[in-house]
Amino acid sequence: MLINEYLFGFVAILLSLGVLFGIRFIAQRYSKNSKTNDIGNIAAFVGAVIIIAFAWIGSGQVYMIDQDFNVGSYRTWGAIHVELDNGKVISEINTDRVTVINNTSTPLFIEKIIYGGGSSHYTEKDYLDSDSNIVNSNYNGFDVFPYTAASIYLERKSIDYFFDDEIPDEIRVPLGSGEVNYWLRKAH
Repeated sequence: MLINEYLFGFVAILLSLGVLFGIRFIAQRYSKNSKTNDIGNIAAFVGAVIIIAFAWIGSGQVYMIDQDFNVGSYRTWGAIHVELDNGKVISEINTDRVTVINNTSTPLFIEKIIYGGGSSHYTEKDYLDSDSNIVNSNYNGFDVFPYTAASIYLERKSIDYFFDDEIPDEIRVPLGSGEVNYWLRKAH
């Protein structure tokens, strides 16, 4: 099932708070001394953290693009069933990867933007310029064909920029290191 990303986080937090207060209530009700009460409080906190971590790690990130190029951000839990505008049904996705569902007739492209590797704190980005010339030889990315779902391994497990977002020319990275961002755009 696809769940709005914010709703998914809200439900995970509510569930973990329910466990937190439930375990604390049981520990306080049946504890005979403060040491047992402290153990109950620690167990409640650990249980709540485990629920949030399990819910987030066990779910997959899904971006769905509609005909107007609006991007919906979802988490998936269990089986999914998404019917696209052309009648095709998406029923399987890989929760270990980021999935982009292209519900348009336009091919899309996820561009890998690499910052860093230089000797200064500010570095240039790699992408296509306005004439579709490759600015840097490290240019690469992923095609998302019309009316398909593409499950892609992305280092950061998210897409940073969408369509007409302004991509920064430089970002601050630690000396000698780099960072990878991703830009979902229409294919040229």
